[in-house]
Amino acid sequence: MRSLFFSVSGTIVAAASFAWGVASCGAGAEEGPNRCLASVPAGMVVPATAAQRPLLGVQHNEPAFGPCVQRVSDHQGHNEVMAVHVGARAQAFNADGSAVLLRNGQVLRLSDRKLVGQMPAADTGWVWSNDVATLAFAMKGNQIVSFDFESNVQTAVQTFARYERLLSESGLWLPSSEGTWALGGQLSPQNGQAPAKELFLWNPKNVSSFSALQVAADSVGYVPSPRWLQTRPDGQGFVVAWASTGLNKAFAGIELYDQQGVRVRQLRPAFEICDLALDEKRSAWIVCAQPPALDETTLAVTKHSLADTFAPPQILLRVSVEHNVELSCVARGTSTCALSAVGANQNTPLSGEIAAFSLNSRVESPQLWRLAHHNSSTAAITTHTEQVCPLEASSVLPHATLDRRGKRVLFGSNWVSNCFAELYLIDYR
Repeated sequence: MRSLFFSVSGTIVAAASFAWGVASCGAGAEEGPNRCLASVPAGMVVPATAAQRPLLGVQHNEPAFGPCVQRVSDHQGHNEVMAVHVGARAQAFNADGSAVLLRNGQVLRLSDRKLVGQMPAADTGWVWSNDVATLAFAMKGNQIVSFDFESNVQTAVQTFARYERLLSESGLWLPSSEGTWALGGQLSPQNGQAPAKELFLWNPKNVSSFSALQVAADSVGYVPSPRWLQTRPDGQGFVVAWASTGLNKAFAGIELYDQQGVRVRQLRPAFEICDLALDEKRSAWIVCAQPPALDETTLAVTKHSLADTFAPPQILLRVSVEHNVELSCVARGTSTCALSAVGANQNTPLSGEIAAFSLNSRVESPQLWRLAHHNSSTAAITTHTEQVCPLEASSVLPHATLDRRGKRVLFGSNWVSNCFAELYLIDYR
């Protein structure tokens, strides 16, 4: 990838020399074609100049920043107003990158933008297999089930008879690279008491044993379910985000547990915008976007080691944005994350944009790539009555997410003012 490193103050730290239009979309080798990225300082406000909504499948150079962008889904053809993927922290791309999974369970083939499968109903969204391109997993009752959209076969992979149900409200997130999942289960209630809940690691290649952590009841006897529950990318434990907050308080904020379910430490005292990452050296991190302090105007993107208990967090970069920031670090082993931001007035750098950054970035020399304006507007939803546009404003957030190799970014957009959202694909290296 050609280097485009900028400081957030607007000073170019190191930038390759680019001329606009050097390479048109699709030019170069079929695998990893050279892309034309504009040299735009990260501290510069670049207003969106959205033209007419792009035609389906027509690749074009993004006008402000240069990467190749194309619309890959069609709400009318899908008979779905939300023809988009699940979210930023979910891996939308299948194992070989040939298809993406939409939030309604449709499977979209990228080469010709055709719907080639439909996942059956389940208690959670479906999550792709690490290594089988046609296979996905979900929770159903107290089972983990798989579905192969090519053969149209659903299989019960594992039944957890110990539990009345699995904790579907915590979702089913990415497994580790070795295929280990973090799961939660709810036991049958006893004597009118609140049902006990447990968290544990499970790998389908070793289904016979797991160590469970029992979730404690709070002060009023309620046993909480995690906001999300995910295996460490290196498989050495799991990370849990709880709805309650408290400094060093158990079952609060974002916490790290080892493979035996023993609490290692609290990573964050409150639920925040974070994702788990694995860099090219196979070091595991939690990457977070910290809101500005009272006397600050910039948001800090930080990384925290999951292996070193005493290491302080590292600031990767600071950016000026307005609100609604999302992170995606699902390109495991690439040291690359994506950032998307939505601003009310788009009068700060990066607001209304999709960007990528490196886990090797440092605040004094940030490594940031500004990729595209997403042209998605929550105001277009909130300014209409529910009868005119029955969508939640959050449903048209871009939810930018990376493919497995960190070379493409997928995002959703209602393209300025529409009461529907569709998918766009950025091919930038």
